[in-house]
Amino acid sequence: MKRLQHWTLSLLLLLLLGGCGSGWDEYGTVYSGGDEALAGLALAEARRMQKDGVETITLSFLSKEGESVGLPAYEAAFTPAPCRLLIRLPGVETAPAMEESPAPGDAFYVEEKEGITLVFHLTQSKGVRVVEEENRLTFEIQTGGEAHSAYYLFSQAQSAPHGALTPTLCDDGTHRGWISTPYASEAEARKGAASIPGVRVIQLLPQQLPEYAPDPLEAAADQAMAGLSGRTHLLALGRRLLANWDGGERLLLLREEDATLILSEEGVERQLSIEGIQPESILWGEFSPDGQGLLLLVSRGEPVTLYYYNLSNGRLLDLSQSGLGENIQAAVFFSDTLLYTVGDGIFSCRLEEQPQIQQLAYTMVDVPALALWEDRVFFCDMDENGICYLMSIGKEGTRKRLMPAETFSQSKEGLLAVRGETPDRPALVLLDPASGQETVISQGGQVTSALFSGDGTMLYYILVEEDQRILYGYRLSTGASVRMGNLQNGVITPMGQDLCVSYALPEGTVLYRFLRRY
Repeated sequence: MKRLQHWTLSLLLLLLLGGCGSGWDEYGTVYSGGDEALAGLALAEARRMQKDGVETITLSFLSKEGESVGLPAYEAAFTPAPCRLLIRLPGVETAPAMEESPAPGDAFYVEEKEGITLVFHLTQSKGVRVVEEENRLTFEIQTGGEAHSAYYLFSQAQSAPHGALTPTLCDDGTHRGWISTPYASEAEARKGAASIPGVRVIQLLPQQLPEYAPDPLEAAADQAMAGLSGRTHLLALGRRLLANWDGGERLLLLREEDATLILSEEGVERQLSIEGIQPESILWGEFSPDGQGLLLLVSRGEPVTLYYYNLSNGRLLDLSQSGLGENIQAAVFFSDTLLYTVGDGIFSCRLEEQPQIQQLAYTMVDVPALALWEDRVFFCDMDENGICYLMSIGKEGTRKRLMPAETFSQSKEGLLAVRGETPDRPALVLLDPASGQETVISQGGQVTSALFSGDGTMLYYILVEEDQRILYGYRLSTGASVRMGNLQNGVITPMGQDLCVSYALPEGTVLYRFLRRY
């Protein structure tokens, strides 16, 4: 999920405390501890109980092998009313057991790029005590005290609209929002809201959670996502995903309401204005391998034009006018080389001031996919008998026919997920080009999509079963497939080790991040 980009300023002044004495620290004290040298630990369990006016929150940690090896580094801070405990665990993952019950009570956790953050909502509190022992971290919170309502800034945005807002759970117990520290008066809160777009002023008691108002588009998408078994995170409403990079931390989006091109980097958005390109006519986008450029396939009716846009200097290069040709069907980056198809040929191009273009092969049909592995280019083409095959061609120009196939996708390790469309051959085969080994993933039926996760550990595919589009995940390390549920009319795109699921609904497009780890 999204990296948290803010903490209260007090976190910059963390007090290093080992164990605590018998007394109570003042509520609001910040803490850090654990062993920064410990790596690969997972949050195995989170328990919460209340007795005799003391609320106890205990976190337990284990290694990936299930061993108790110590306590990882942590940072903890208490926010003023609404009272919350935020525990940041850099470098820590969630154990499989946490998938089913991520946190007890009014609590949740946020998975960051490098670790997780837990958020616990508390009743009115007076004192705090923290205890470290072996692989357990315990927070003892003395409850009680007089409760007063206060005014806050609140937002339901998918990402933080401002660094002064921290995550909060909403009253439906599912959705998250962003909330400020309390203001002394409603007038002060409204003054603060004037400088932050997309927030509203609310009034809460310390134990209250902010009210969640579902968007009609989101409600329709939640119903569509109900058939999937796994955790989901809402990415965007009314936006179409064109490309993503860096595990989903950088997104290229088209805002549908006004056809605006949006670049989202770790949740911070900025509009892109590319002179000469209408955003609504972009058919497809891809980030360059270094993340500094965008490959954009743009339709002007006829022809279809390919552009390269440099994000660092705003320079736009019309590749079609630079010798690549028009009506390009497929294009893909490999390091500094671009492979693409146009007309009846496959070409390679180095993106320089004067692009160097080389024709690699002639084809009989439009090529739907391209891959490069150890100086061999892979593609699908029709043979002399009219049957479509997976083929490869090397620098010497020798063409090899490998297996019947309609299309394929490639992992970063070079593995190919090859799809067929006829009932007399497997619907999905995993091919290792280096060894020639073939592994049948789906023997029958129709596979409509097969994509590798960005980290190369998973192969996700959609299999039509009794007119239902069922999503499966195949783990390459174990060879096991897991049924993830009915995808209905959703479209999948790799996003790190997860998936982006896009639903085009009558109300607009909704993007979800679907997280499944096993």
